[in-house]
Amino acid sequence: TAMLAAETGHLVLTTLHTKEATETVQRILATFPDDGRNGARVQLAACLRAVVSQRLIPRAGGA
Repeated sequence: TAMLAAETGHLVLTTLHTKEATETVQRILATFPDDGRNGARVQLAACLRAVVSQRLIPRAGGA
């Protein structure tokens, strides 16, 4: 899995459509079953290095 690859030192990049960084982390954790979510939280905390969030804004003319 991506989490295992990250734990073993591999660079893992992914994209998610979320509005902010905290929502991204919540969404990643939501992919794990309820009984494995605490373990996933620990794994993610150990290997997550960055979350980049961007929001595109319309131009001044609305285009």
